[in-house]
Amino acid sequence: MGGGIRCDERVRGAGKSLARWIPVALWMGLIYGGSTGAFSSEHTSRILVPLMRWLFPGISAEALELVEFVARKCFHLGEYAVLGGLCSWALHRRGAPSGNWRMGAAAALCAAYALSDEWHQSFVPGRVASGWDVLIDVAGACLGIILFRGSCYWRARGFRTREPETERPSLEPKGSGTSAPS
Repeated sequence: MGGGIRCDERVRGAGKSLARWIPVALWMGLIYGGSTGAFSSEHTSRILVPLMRWLFPGISAEALELVEFVARKCFHLGEYAVLGGLCSWALHRRGAPSGNWRMGAAAALCAAYALSDEWHQSFVPGRVASGWDVLIDVAGACLGIILFRGSCYWRARGFRTREPETERPSLEPKGSGTSAPS
């Protein structure tokens, strides 16, 4: 018989590869749920505005609007950074060459999902589709991809944590009779 990979080993390997996409699909589901009317600025401001007024009692209405706007955009950035990292992880193969195509594929998948997410929002009452949001989403995805690749780089080079330094051996032979004067 040949020394090739048996069919059941290939199936098992395919199952492991598919299992890596489960967190991606779950996270995409969370993003999709966040695109509903329940997470429109009208609804999220009911939580954020009282919180900001409690933290900063003298905050102006203009500052509240700005904080809410920035918080929503940061949330976009963060949720797509996680998606980018998860897509990178799903495409990652230990021991395989780094392959910039994997980073590009992860970014393209995230960009396509960001476009579909904004398209979905265009049909939801109280939500508005925005090209700027797509750009923020893609920037977040790229951030997640870069962070994932950076973690792979650091792990591959052994920069996990530093071991405590052990006592370094002396260059002088033991018992040489030379010691520092006291």
